[in-house]
Amino acid sequence: MTAAQMKAFHAFFMASFAEGLPLRELRLSAAELEYIAEYHPNAVVKPVVTREYADGKLWFEVSLRG
Repeated sequence: MTAAQMKAFHAFFMASFAEGLPLRELRLSAAELEYIAEYHPNAVVKPVVTREYADGKLWFEVSLRG
């Protein structure tokens, strides 16, 4: 992920949880999963749908309750 992509994903990720919601379903790429693992190590990420989309993304349930 480039620096610009990381910055954009960071903004998206933080906005996804801005309302204080601790649990979201997000469609994520492998690089985005790596970002979450690195910057939010207490996050719990579980696959929701195993069918991969053409862009390589999958649906995951992401919980920041840790």
